[in-house]
Amino acid sequence: ETGINAEYGAFTCQPNIFPIYHELKSPSVKSMRLVTIISSLFCCVVYGLTGVFASITYGSAVNGDVFLNLPTSTYYKVLKIFFCIALFIHYPIIHYAFRKSFEKVAFPRSPFSWVRHTIVTVITLYATLFVEIQLPSVMQIFQLTGAIGSFFICFIFPTYVYIQMLPGRLLSRDKLVALGVLILSFVVMVISIVVTTMDTIDYFRK
Repeated sequence: ETGINAEYGAFTCQPNIFPIYHELKSPSVKSMRLVTIISSLFCCVVYGLTGVFASITYGSAVNGDVFLNLPTSTYYKVLKIFFCIALFIHYPIIHYAFRKSFEKVAFPRSPFSWVRHTIVTVITLYATLFVEIQLPSVMQIFQLTGAIGSFFICFIFPTYVYIQMLPGRLLSRDKLVALGVLILSFVVMVISIVVTTMDTIDYFRK
């Protein structure tokens, strides 16, 4: 139904690309493309195998978060602890990108302030924690972020910039494909937002 939202959400949420690019021995678009292809294929294989074996093991009882299906033995508890540690280490990378972007938009000419820095950090931390506790599953969060932000970042904004930068009339041959992508992306984004929002509302009504 709204799985495409989660896919594009995962595709978009990669702020670690920039530090990886700068840490390459010879940074270039070609080398970064190779890194992206290899890492994407590796992730597809790992997550695909996880989904296949989880489906074989648990059948229709499999949860969106496979960890919820795991037994409560000591081994699996240790596995969950390591997974939480990985999320704990990864969170500052995501948060740094958001905080930096927010301050650039909201306070473009203001000097750095530890007070504002701390307030934004605390509000963001507790807001994300509150949303995670309230929503039914992590898949719901991926669907919401994918529906709201990913279509705009991946399709709408790039095609809009392309149309604006390319000389000629709006309905010229060179711009028609980009215009079609722009319109289709906007329609799919609106449908995804409506469907995901309705699913979330239905969950809270139950």
